[in-house]
Amino acid sequence: MKKTFADPLPVILRCWLSRFLLRKPGPMAAVRWQAGKCSAVPANGGFYDIFPQRGDGSHVHAMPAGILPGGLHPPTLMNVKNILRLASCVLPFALGQAAPASVPMTPAPADHAMRGGLLGGHFSGVDFGYIERNKSAPRVMQRYGFVARQPLPEGRDLDGIFAYHYTRGSTLGPDGNQNEILAGVAVFRRNGPVAPYFETDLGWAWAKAGGSRENSFVYQFRLGVETMLSPRASLAPVVSYRAAPRFHEHAWQFGVRAAFRLNPGWSTTVALQLDDEHSVETSFGLQRRY
Repeated sequence: MKKTFADPLPVILRCWLSRFLLRKPGPMAAVRWQAGKCSAVPANGGFYDIFPQRGDGSHVHAMPAGILPGGLHPPTLMNVKNILRLASCVLPFALGQAAPASVPMTPAPADHAMRGGLLGGHFSGVDFGYIERNKSAPRVMQRYGFVARQPLPEGRDLDGIFAYHYTRGSTLGPDGNQNEILAGVAVFRRNGPVAPYFETDLGWAWAKAGGSRENSFVYQFRLGVETMLSPRASLAPVVSYRAAPRFHEHAWQFGVRAAFRLNPGWSTTVALQLDDEHSVETSFGLQRRY
């Protein structure tokens, strides 16, 4: 009775694999086909290329090593390497048809070289303020100041602040002057174009009015929201509380500050402030950016 045989393709692949693993070919190989399986009878005790042919299971077919029926040569090891290289190039494209096209790219960090806001900036500058007082003399005062600001530490949304102010009265009332030194920190949290912040400053002031001299501990708290109107301009409403106990000064202040970046090295500010005693201060500043 005639036997049926399995598809020889898996057997051929298995036999080719034996060639690449064993790597000890011989000139002749005896191949036996039995129930879809191949076996070899080496001619001299070595290993040979084994390439089965269909048969009835009772005959042994011999062929030169490395030759397929019909004169076809099996792939060499170099050909297999080339096939693997080709597969490595084609496989990513094939998988890309079923996988997402690409991973979204992380947006590039924003360029801070022209940011108009003061928060997170490294600069030093001068400012001038013109104060009109409604309830006590002197009625008009001028303020001159120096301010420096630097992130502390980098990337932590924390700024260190140093300021010196010199304020003097006009001839419309008793002449006087006041000096003060302040140091503080500002904590902020940037959320897109909006950055709420809280600032606290501590310092010392000494004043002269007529023939008297006084000095006092000074502290102030400031709460605001800096909003970027454009990459180079910002606007910040501000509420603050300031006290100098020995000067009997305690005042809430409400204002708004605008900042504009002129170029990478310079910026300017304009501010308007009103306190609970109806004193109004208009100030202008110029900052050197680092």
